[in-house]
Amino acid sequence: MLAARRTIRTHRLERARSALGFTLIETMLAVVILGLGVVVILRSMMTFLQTNIWSTHSATAGYLGQEIRELTRNLPRHDVFSGGLYFTIDAGGDTVLNGWGLETGEILPEDIDDIDDLDGLAFGTPPAPDGFDVTQWMATGPINAFGSIIEQTLHDGTVSMVDDGEGGQEAEALRGWSQFIRVEKLDPYDLSTVVDNAAFVAGVRPVDAYPLRVTVIVTYNGVWADQAPASTEFSWIIPP
Repeated sequence: MLAARRTIRTHRLERARSALGFTLIETMLAVVILGLGVVVILRSMMTFLQTNIWSTHSATAGYLGQEIRELTRNLPRHDVFSGGLYFTIDAGGDTVLNGWGLETGEILPEDIDDIDDLDGLAFGTPPAPDGFDVTQWMATGPINAFGSIIEQTLHDGTVSMVDDGEGGQEAEALRGWSQFIRVEKLDPYDLSTVVDNAAFVAGVRPVDAYPLRVTVIVTYNGVWADQAPASTEFSWIIPP
């Protein structure tokens, strides 16, 4: 009888203890389960943010490339005021091509008045993509179809201002983005073949009667990035 009473009392004590709270093992399991849930949520959020950043960058890169294409729509292939492309003989008797690239006095984006002016130009900041030879850094940021530098807009819709170096302020160019442009002459019978800028066929095809291919490379150099990989690159052909 005494043993039975002790057994009943023990069971009652065990039930009372279990009713007071969780055991250590139960608490540890609960912490593990909650921790796994938090990790899954955080990873999902990181994936969403990365995807959102990628899509935003992709859209911006496409926009900056299209702005250059729009810029070229109303431009002649070669400068109409200086006589287009033509040859002269230098002091050494060598034939020299004239008219390709920027003409004298063209130092601002607004000065671009023909398509071959764009060859080798960069709008933005270093570094340049691999294999691209910059002939002139023409602006501190990317430009739009009107030749104006695209400004950095803040989250509240205002334009970011920076020191202009002369005691005043000026609008900051779009951060991190750059446009690099290449213009090439193509074989009219094989548009995959690039020919020399001075190429011509006497009596058949003048030096300025070749199709042109314009290539735009858009890069983004983030704040913490060591390099500026190409975000997009596309080309189009302008017939003679």
